[in-house]
Amino acid sequence: MDYRFLLQNDKYIKDEIHLIKPSSGHIRACAIYPNHYDTAMSSLGFHFLYESLNAWPELSVERCYLPGEKSIKLVCSKYLSSFETATPLVNFNILAFSVSYETDFINVLRILKLAKVPFSREERLAGGYPLLICGGPATFQNIVPMYEIFDVFSVGAGEITIGTVVSKYIELAGQRKGTSEINREIMRALGGADNFFVPSQCASMKGSKIVRCAAPAENKYAKTVILTPHTEFKMRALIETVRGCVRRCKFCMVGSCYGRFRYNPAEDIYKYIESVLTHTRKIGLLGPAVSAHPDLVELYKNTRERKLDISMSSVYINEISGELIRMLSENEQKNITVAVESACEEVRNAVSKNLADADIFENLDKALECGIKNFKIYFILGLYDFFGKSGGDEAGDTAAFIARLEGYLTRRRPDARLKISINPLVVKPRTPMCYAMPQNAGFFDFYSGPEYITELEARYKRIASELKSSNIEFSEKNFADSALLKLINECGVNLFDFFDDFFYNESKNSRAVIKIMRERPEAFDPAAAAEKLFAVDFVN
Repeated sequence: MDYRFLLQNDKYIKDEIHLIKPSSGHIRACAIYPNHYDTAMSSLGFHFLYESLNAWPELSVERCYLPGEKSIKLVCSKYLSSFETATPLVNFNILAFSVSYETDFINVLRILKLAKVPFSREERLAGGYPLLICGGPATFQNIVPMYEIFDVFSVGAGEITIGTVVSKYIELAGQRKGTSEINREIMRALGGADNFFVPSQCASMKGSKIVRCAAPAENKYAKTVILTPHTEFKMRALIETVRGCVRRCKFCMVGSCYGRFRYNPAEDIYKYIESVLTHTRKIGLLGPAVSAHPDLVELYKNTRERKLDISMSSVYINEISGELIRMLSENEQKNITVAVESACEEVRNAVSKNLADADIFENLDKALECGIKNFKIYFILGLYDFFGKSGGDEAGDTAAFIARLEGYLTRRRPDARLKISINPLVVKPRTPMCYAMPQNAGFFDFYSGPEYITELEARYKRIASELKSSNIEFSEKNFADSALLKLINECGVNLFDFFDDFFYNESKNSRAVIKIMRERPEAFDPAAAAEKLFAVDFVN
């Protein structure tokens, strides 16, 4: 143990409030989030992993994060260690990664390099290194670049998969088997199991796996289990309110990969809120479609009557009642979201958004009447091209539609404010658009070219320029991040093949990473990557 690590972590540890009691068993597991502390502790998925591991008394669970700029020199001179006790990661039995975003796969490599854990699976097995497990939303995406890195991919419901891995490890450890033998037997045991993909057990990467959603009796919703002021939520206790989505937008993985729409029962949400009130009165309801929860009005009314500070994610105006809109207008949360996606009604219908122009303006009226003055509107560039409107002027149509929205709002309420978020279309694996892309030759050629993101960025700049003199705020957008995401989704080789040892010693921005990766253009082919990705049969 190097006490310098503990001193660096002390400013975070002393401010944390643990809502669960950590286990202290004989099998050491480390929950890892491949990004910095503030990002990790804002992730409900990471809290879910940490809580689920601690439910097993046989485990002793710690955490690890990507080191910040201040600590990277110390880490490079020594090794990356656990957050709580500064134990080297190589001394754990299990390293369990929660990966939310594909671009964090690069941070997984940095963490393993800094921890002196080999990338090669066979080298790890020969040297008795920990079992490497990957879970989280990124496992639904293109994991081909990480096939060599992880021993086991846990795909889908953590309620099902975490217990399966842990119970098997405990069983094998009880037989006094060595680390390498345990790891090999776990990989063999899980190779044919539902909800797991084990690369070493697949003769062909193009296998097929059943991914089963948790049954109602198995559902366990994520919640904050460690409160900290060192995140954007600042001591707010978050609880997963819904899972899945009532919408089935063709570009979105949530509707395709998370199964049927389910919601956390109101009584369980109330129970959690009661349990945290001695520590915080700030509550957050999270999920991809919180506004679709059937008891949302009563939930919100109850928390407001108790004078709690309540916030909600993904509040879509077309899914909530006028009563709830009025309550929102009385709270600090005075923002309403409208995911328009496209200026063209025909394109919205094609993407299964099913939101007519008249519906949009009717919903804006409803919000204005209830006192809402701040609106955030989402658009996606590239949909025109996918749905055969290449002759259309996507930038011009979008700018005109935004100007129309702004004029409509300010005529009715002069102090109304409009915030616009525009993203490029990056086709996600396992979505309807991904499956349809090979038959869409015109779009496929455009999408596969090196100038795709550059062209969409030019459209974005034109939109912003045409609306420069208006009272419209644009969310900051780094198109390089989208370009990197697209590259990883198309990558068909080991990700670590791109980088030398020096690469891992300091953080790199997206443009720098892209420059390195594009030196090997033959490694990127969306069709070839899709062919290597294991097929999934989703069972609700």
